[in-house]
Amino acid sequence: DIGTSAAAPLNVNINTLDAATSGLGSIFVADTGTLTLGSAAAVTTGAAGEVIDITTTGLLTISNDVTVTGAGTIDLTGVGITVDSGFDVSSGTGQLTVDAGTGTLTLSDQTGADDRSRLITTNAAISITADDIVIGVADTTNTPQIEAGTAQGITIANSTGVSIGLGGAAG
Repeated sequence: DIGTSAAAPLNVNINTLDAATSGLGSIFVADTGTLTLGSAAAVTTGAAGEVIDITTTGLLTISNDVTVTGAGTIDLTGVGITVDSGFDVSSGTGQLTVDAGTGTLTLSDQTGADDRSRLITTNAAISITADDIVIGVADTTNTPQIEAGTAQGITIANSTGVSIGLGGAAG
């Protein structure tokens, strides 16, 4: 594991983080300030069912794929979250939670072969908290996506708790 748990993460004050585990092991990191994930490589766990839990007190920028497999969960928290063009935040059957707090969730898009950003699960719900959501549409054939698995829901709330649910088991 990198960090012990969400309650006992690795506490850092850094600008960029590339992290991966091989075999069993989760990633729990709490950062102070602005953080870019995956500047050189994907952020991923090596075994099914592991967790990626990243929290920062500033803007969180996703600059590469962030992936867990199986029942692994992803929990990303920042004051604003940007997913750069061409990258996915994805899980299998584990919950995907994106909390931009009072900031903006931005899913970027550029023209080019599949240069969209995506939040994806194969069979789990997606929960989003953000006061604003911006979805780029530079390329109308490959626009950014928020896609929850079969019969699952997408819940979107602002920082004061007002929410809407979309599809499946949404709340």
